[in-house]
Amino acid sequence: MEGEKIVKHQLKYLPRDYKVFHDIKLKTNGRTQQFDHVAIGPNGIFHIETKHWSGEIRFTSQGIQRSNNKNSADPTAQMYRHDYIIKELLRKNNLKTSIRGLICFSHPNSQIIGQSPAFKTIKVDRLLHTIQTYRTNKPVSKEEMKRLSNIIENSLGS
Repeated sequence: MEGEKIVKHQLKYLPRDYKVFHDIKLKTNGRTQQFDHVAIGPNGIFHIETKHWSGEIRFTSQGIQRSNNKNSADPTAQMYRHDYIIKELLRKNNLKTSIRGLICFSHPNSQIIGQSPAFKTIKVDRLLHTIQTYRTNKPVSKEEMKRLSNIIENSLGS
């Protein structure tokens, strides 16, 4: 929870044209996934998984290894499930937009070595920069952003 609070605080500083959701469950096709954060902006949808892990976090071909010997699940599988839910919601509503998954490490004493094979891996101090500088081939109009926000709100699960 501490890490999610830190990331939530950072996301407050996104420009006003971004809509941000925190700690939500999205449901589609009978599947529900909990998302730490979802941001919708003129450059796409960002789903953010927060990890408040300290120490060395090494991404390898065998998954994540941590220097403090804590056994933690690799967030990559969770991120793929999140990606699926968002892609299905867009498909069902005939929308196409850029989707970017971010694994955000919020602990000040975390050291990231390597990258997730499919998702951007960052520390919290790079979160806003990563979101705002992401370039997409198809910018999202204000109308599409409203539609995307409505889709998210209408897909909230319990």
